[in-house]
Amino acid sequence: MKKPDAALPSGALPERLRWSAVHRAKAKPAALVLILFFALTACGPGNSGAADTSGREVPEVAGLPLSEAMERLEAAGVSFEHVVEGKSKYVKDIGSWKVDATDPRGGEHVKLGSQVQLILVPGPKRESPSPTPSKPTASSMTSGPSVTPMPTPTGMSYRISCTVASGSRTEFTNFRSAWAQPFDMCTAERTAGNPSPAEKTASDASGATSVDGAKYLYSLCAKTADHYFTGQVSSAQAKEISVALTLCPDHPKRAELEASAAAGVALESDRANGKLVYSGKYLVGKSVQPGTWQSQGEKVEDCYWEISDAQGNILENNFINIAPQFTIYIPATASGFTVQGCGFRWISG
Repeated sequence: MKKPDAALPSGALPERLRWSAVHRAKAKPAALVLILFFALTACGPGNSGAADTSGREVPEVAGLPLSEAMERLEAAGVSFEHVVEGKSKYVKDIGSWKVDATDPRGGEHVKLGSQVQLILVPGPKRESPSPTPSKPTASSMTSGPSVTPMPTPTGMSYRISCTVASGSRTEFTNFRSAWAQPFDMCTAERTAGNPSPAEKTASDASGATSVDGAKYLYSLCAKTADHYFTGQVSSAQAKEISVALTLCPDHPKRAELEASAAAGVALESDRANGKLVYSGKYLVGKSVQPGTWQSQGEKVEDCYWEISDAQGNILENNFINIAPQFTIYIPATASGFTVQGCGFRWISG
C-alpha cells in the first residue's frame, strides 16, 4: 500500500480515483460508477435529499431480482426508477437484472412525489443450464396460462411462478411442489380467498402493507436457492425468513435459512456497533472501531480506502483495481476512515 506525498484537500479524491472515474466509467459495474459519481459530486446515497419521513417507507429490496423488487415496491405504493451505470434507464429485460442498492435505502422514507432509485447490476450468471421442469401433475403443478388455482388449507388460493437461472417459468398452486427443483426466483399471486389468521399474522410481522402480503412469504417458501440461503441478507430479510418459516416450517432447507437469517442479524449488529462499513466516511472510535478490518467478499474490485489523522492528513490509503480478500489495520490514534466501492468488517482489536 502506497502513501501519497501530500494530503488531499477536504472532499477531494486521489488522482488515481479521479482518473478511474473519467477514463474507465464505461467499463465498470453499475454500482461502482454510481459510487464514483456520488463521490465526485459530494453527494452519496442517502444525501440526495430523497430520504424523508413524510412519505412512504421504502421496502428492503437490495439483493433481490428486479422483478421481485418491483413487485414489492408496487405493493407498498412506492414509485421507482431504474438506474444503470449512474444513468436513469428503463430496463425492459427485467429478468436479467437485480437490485444492488436503493436510494433512499430500505427502511427510510421517500419524499412525497419523489421516486426511489433502483441501482441495478446484471443478475448472477450461472454455469449450469436450467433443469428441465418435471412433468406437471393435475393436483400440484401445471405450466402455461391454463393454470387453475386450487384452494389451500391456509385461506388464500395463490399461483406461484418459479424459474431457475432465468430459465423457463413453471407454475404451481402449492409452494411445496416447487421443492423438487432448485428454483432461485419465485413470485406469488393471490387468485382467490382471504388471508387466514395465520397468514395475516405472518404478513403483519414481515412488515408487508398489502392485504395479501403473505404471498411474498409463500414465494420465499417455494425457493430452495438464492442469496436468502447464503447469509447475504439484511436484518429486514432475516426477519422475513423467520416469519416465512411459520408458514412453511417443513421447508427442506430450513436449517440453511435459519443459519442465513442468523448471519444477517449478526451483520446488522456489527454495522450498528461500528464493526461493518460500506461506502462512506467514518470517525474512528465513534462510528467505527480501531483494529484489524477484513474486506468483504472473496474478490475485491474498484475499492478505495483511506485512513486519516485529526487534521485530515492521509496516514495510509490505496485504490484496489482487483485483488483477493485482504486486511487493513486502523490504529486507535487515527481519526478518519473513508471507504468507496467496497465494504470492510472488523475482525480483531
